[in-house]
Parts: sequence; C-alpha cells; structure tokens
Amino acid sequence: MTERPRSHRFIENVSWNLLRQGATLAMSFFLTPILVHGLGKEGYGLYALIGVVLGGIATLTLGAGGATLRLASDAAPKKDARRLRDIFRNSLFLHVAGPGLTATVLVLAAAAAPSFFSVPPELAGICVSLLRWVAVGAVCYTAGQAGIGMLMGMDRFDRSTLLESFLALALLGGSATLVKLNWGLAGIGPWFALANAAFAVAALMSAWLELRRRETHAAADGHALSLKAFSHEAFPFCLTNLLWVCNFQTDKVFIAAFLPLSSLTYYVIPFSIVQRLESLPRSVSFAAFQMAGELSGLGRAESLRRLYLKATKLIGFALIPAVVLLFALAPQFLTLWLGSEFSDHGTWPFRILLGGFSFYFLALTALSIAQGMGKAYYAVYALASSACLAFVIWAV
Repeated sequence: MTERPRSHRFIENVSWNLLRQGATLAMSFFLTPILVHGLGKEGYGLYALIGVVLGGIATLTLGAGGATLRLASDAAPKKDARRLRDIFRNSLFLHVAGPGLTATVLVLAAAAAPSFFSVPPELAGICVSLLRWVAVGAVCYTAGQAGIGMLMGMDRFDRSTLLESFLALALLGGSATLVKLNWGLAGIGPWFALANAAFAVAALMSAWLELRRRETHAAADGHALSLKAFSHEAFPFCLTNLLWVCNFQTDKVFIAAFLPLSSLTYYVIPFSIVQRLESLPRSVSFAAFQMAGELSGLGRAESLRRLYLKATKLIGFALIPAVVLLFALAPQFLTLWLGSEFSDHGTWPFRILLGGFSFYFLALTALSIAQGMGKAYYAVYALASSACLAFVIWAV
C-alpha cells in the first residue's frame, strides 16, 4: 500500500482535531447558559471545580501522555510492534498508578473541601459527594488517555477524535440534561464517573485492536522498552504538566479559596471561552507533535523547519481577526449570551484573558515541535518562566 504524503496526513490530522474542538465549542455555547442558570452562580462555581480537580489528578500521570505520543510516533513508522506494545503497557501503568493513589487521598479528604473552597453551607454535602465521584471519574479518564496517546502516535487521529468527542459531548449534554431534570450536581457527579469509565474502555480497546492489526505487518526485529526508560522519557513531560497546572489551574484555586464561589463563575466562563479559541492552535500543535516525532526520527531537518513556519502562520492568520473582534465586542457578546449582570462582571476578565492567551497560542506550535523532536525541556523552561511570573502577580 502506498503511504499518503505527510502534508496530506498533517492536514487530515488537524482537521480531525478541529472537528472535535468545533463540536465541543458549539455544544458549550448552547449549553453553558442552561448550566449557569440552572445551577446558580455558586452551583456553577462548584461545577467548575470539576475541571480543576481533573487537571490536578491528570498531572500525576507523570508525563506518560507526552512520552506515549512521542515514542509511539517514532516507533510506528518503523513497524516496531514490540516497542509499541511496551509503550502501551508502560503508559497504562503510569496513567493509572499516580492518579489512582491521588484519587484515593481525595476521596478520604473530600470532607474538608467545603471549608477550603468557601462553599456555602447548603452546598457542602453536594461538594463532598461531587468531589468523590470526580476522583473516580478522573482515574478512568487518565486510563483512557493511555489509549488516546497510542492512537495518536500510530496516526489514528480519526479514532482518537471520535472517542474524545464522544466524551466531551456526553459530559456536557448529560450535565445539561440532568440540570433540566432537576438532578443538578447530585446527578452530575455519578454521570461524570460513568461517562469516563465508558470512555476508558472504548479508548483502551481501540488502541489494543490497532496494535494487534499492526503486529501482522511488523518488522522482524523489535526493540524492547523498559518502564525505567519510558519514565526517563516521560520526566520532562511531567514537569511540563505540573507547570501547566500552575499556569492554568492555580488561578481558579486562589479565587475559590479567597473569594465567594460566585466570583469563580464570573472568571471561569470567560476563561473557558478563551480556551475554546485554542481549538485551532491545539489541533495544529497535536498534529505537529506527531509529525515532528516522525520527521525527527528520519532526520528530516528541512521538513521540520517548513512544518514550524507553515503551522505558525496558519495559527496567526486565523486567530488575530477573531481575537480583535471578540476584544472589541466583549460586552455585547456576554450580554446577549448570559445577561447584563454577567457582562458587567466578566467583560474585563474576558479581555485580559484574550490578550494573555494570544501569546500562548502563538508559542504552542514551537513548543510542540520541540517536544516531538525530543527536546521537551524547552517547554519546561518556557512554562516555568510563565508560572513564576503568575505567582508573583498573584502575591502582589
């Protein structure tokens, strides 16, 4: 079978990622008002903590996600089935071990959460139950990410996109439906765990079947990969994940701990809108990561330079008009979407986040290509600088 040109595969992989992000963006736009009005400002603030907890637990995979994508994208073109099996096994272990231990601690310590996060007394019981369900669902989610990383590394962005789209749509659609049925946060917690469990089973099974298919076309000689070697590759990605949490999750913890829970709602919704603009740069960077790993393994330096220039230009030309338009029309957009009260409180957080994230978007491709080439510490240095600046600003 003739191999597809890399440029075609890159465009196809970006398109699959954009499809997932676009579907999630559309559903978020229509369902967020239902969640905000149905749960109330304090209730939605508590709902927003799901993402904070999930992000924190996912960090304890110790960089296994990035290492999986990096190593699998290098081994797959070489048809090294033995190495791919070892990558999958080691990846699954790290994706479950750390998050599992952390989730156990969270389940036991959840009773202290209401006082830490300034949760109103009437929501204290719901908060404890919700966090325990989220802990269970988070372990399922991280387990599924082992399968997603393998699928992306083996250039099966179609399957990974469909699986992650299913999860995002199930969580958003299910949460809105439960709110409409007056189940509220009491129903959202178990649904979060159930949806992530189904996602984990589907992702791991899909990756395993793809591995079995590739074994029939595998090279005669393979290269083993120990857990120690895999962990060594994962370490810089672990640092990157920890720094990502410091940059993009710690702000919410500060707000929830020191301000009324309603303040978190006024911040987290603008934050989520701006994050949705990440659809294009994130889609491009994921595809660039996989392609950079493949090109680096083959010694194609000139192709890597072209990949970087084209991807960065694409992101810049596509995002600059959208950012300028949203900055100018932020009050009108928020008023029409969520009402005048939300616009009064959320317009300037929205604008500030737009400005800050714009620089981050432009840096994503460079960092992803560096990681794909095995130079993951570049991302560590960049995110460490940003995290230090963020903590200084928060302290002031």
